[in-house]
Amino acid sequence: MRKYATKNNLQKKSICNIHNIITPQVMSLKAKHVIFDGESIRSSPLMSHRLQCSRDLIFQLDISSMSIIVTSIRNGNVVFRRTSPTFVYSTGFSFSENGLLLVVDYAFCLSRSFRIKYELGIPTEISSLSAISLPSKPISDICGYDCIVVTSYSSTFVIWDAFSGTIHCKVDLSENIVTSKFDESSGLVW
Repeated sequence: MRKYATKNNLQKKSICNIHNIITPQVMSLKAKHVIFDGESIRSSPLMSHRLQCSRDLIFQLDISSMSIIVTSIRNGNVVFRRTSPTFVYSTGFSFSENGLLLVVDYAFCLSRSFRIKYELGIPTEISSLSAISLPSKPISDICGYDCIVVTSYSSTFVIWDAFSGTIHCKVDLSENIVTSKFDESSGLVW
């Protein structure tokens, strides 16, 4: 049984070190993720993401079981699981706003894009599309509208096609890049 925090409980507890669930790739292992669900706040696993287009599903990248696990928020049941030995080396992942594309970053300097197929609003298949190899550990974000990925490492960011892996643009900057995000509504990378 999961415990939910309410407004009354929050006054008694310290909630420092709470980070947003949307950016798991920049979190340390000591950071906590929370889900704001109506009147309640509850914690979630570290490498997890709640889709904006789906209010009742949480995707979790579980390194110990080498799998992507999709859990229903309503009842806590696992609705889908995909296992791959490479998920052990994952350092972060990102979804497109529409929830159809996923990019996973690995410690061995690789970013891989995946397509998610749904039936009746529940994922039924996650298939690999393409990958790009980089000289250092990447941090990626994916745009479902244009099917492109922005991957940053050191002081460089690369924009590449999620389906073919074709590099469209590579930009070197003078400062190190901490993270990068797509604004799908305006088509900007920031």
